Amino acid sequence: MVTLKDIAHRANVSESTVSKALNGNENINDETRENILEIARELDYSPNYRAQALANKTTNIIGVVIPRLDRYYYTELVQHIKKRLQESNYSLILCSTDKSIKEEKKYIKNFKRGQVDGAIFTEIHEENCTALLELADKIPVIGLGNVGYVTEFAEQIPIVDSDLTEGSYRLTKYLLDLGHKNIIFIGDCEARFSGFKRAMKENDNNINDKFFRSGLDSYQEGLKLGKEIAALAKQPTAIVCMNDELAIGVITSLKKQGKKIPDDVSVCGMDNIDLSQAFTPSLTSVEVPKKAIAQKAVDIIMKFLSEENIFEGSNQILFDTELIIRNSVKKMYIQ
Repeated sequence: MVTLKDIAHRANVSESTVSKALNGNENINDETRENILEIARELDYSPNYRAQALANKTTNIIGVVIPRLDRYYYTELVQHIKKRLQESNYSLILCSTDKSIKEEKKYIKNFKRGQVDGAIFTEIHEENCTALLELADKIPVIGLGNVGYVTEFAEQIPIVDSDLTEGSYRLTKYLLDLGHKNIIFIGDCEARFSGFKRAMKENDNNINDKFFRSGLDSYQEGLKLGKEIAALAKQPTAIVCMNDELAIGVITSLKKQGKKIPDDVSVCGMDNIDLSQAFTPSLTSVEVPKKAIAQKAVDIIMKFLSEENIFEGSNQILFDTELIIRNSVKKMYIQ
């Protein structure tokens, strides 16, 4: 591997002169700089970014931690984060925990060692609360989504999120206004279930919590649930799924059981991923402003890195959601 010493030897100058020339220092005369750059090109020199990071105490890298790689929502969110970081000449390291407390803690430890200049966490376990807050003492840390529902984080680090409770409430109320009464919620998100319950209680409807349980958040889980739902003694007229991928899995499975969507049962999701409008039937959903959330998270980190104190009062930034009406829901006609 070619080093600064190799270039310095060829150019008959000191290593510090080579370093200054390569970094655009104006105190190096043009002739010397051009000679050094030419030698660097001839030797195919590549800078040692790790060494530079240690010397400059910066990496120009932001760590992004997500719970799983197979969720379209996180794919879209991370893409928006990446684009915003590129505008500031930063890169990202993408880390997936697979919802493992141990994996999550490992990434926190790696970040503490100086691997990144800042970190964005989209989910965190309470068991790692202390470790994350210790990390936040060293580098800027931003929480997205579920991180905000761990009280200790919401009080001490910036949280960027959407109003999922209100979004779920509006979606459920839309179904109730269409004449649906026997509505079930599927998922494991307390905020989204809370909005569902509020709408149901306001209309004096019974709340079935049979499908509010851990692990119900993916397309695969939706596929498994189809048979279970089709076998219910009292069939729901509508289903609120905590995300679009779960809803698409449920619809696919129900179709295999001979159910027609939305004629036999209306199904809707949340997040409004790109696939939701391409699926058949197109999915009624709740738009979570992923681009705005991603951009705001990156902007906050960049401001912290420039040593600007931007928070006075509440650390939580909440974006509104929007109900997106498509073809997976129909009106109930009471005879």
